[in-house]
Amino acid sequence: MEQGVITAVPVESDFKARVRGLRTELHEGELDVLALAHEKSGTAMLDESIAREVATVFKIEVQGTLFLRFLMVRGGKLQKDEARDKVNLMIHKGFRLGHEEYLAFLQLLQKL
Repeated sequence: MEQGVITAVPVESDFKARVRGLRTELHEGELDVLALAHEKSGTAMLDESIAREVATVFKIEVQGTLFLRFLMVRGGKLQKDEARDKVNLMIHKGFRLGHEEYLAFLQLLQKL
């Protein structure tokens, strides 16, 4: 991790208490991401479908890994073919991604 790029902060929110019943469905880290995004009116970076649905219910903006890959290409940090190859590798290693979502990602890359 590059120094100064990511900052760990404590989550001080009653949000987790309100969604306590979801602990069997969501990982503690996903709950922390949702709670922090809710507390800071920020964007939750999540790929898990249940966590994304919870974000939608609580009107928390949510983006995922493909969005980050897209931003990296748009920002010149990653080439289009590298982004595609990394997503393909993720899928090969078990990342679940719908066919339509994958095609939309490839189309967005081509527009850059």
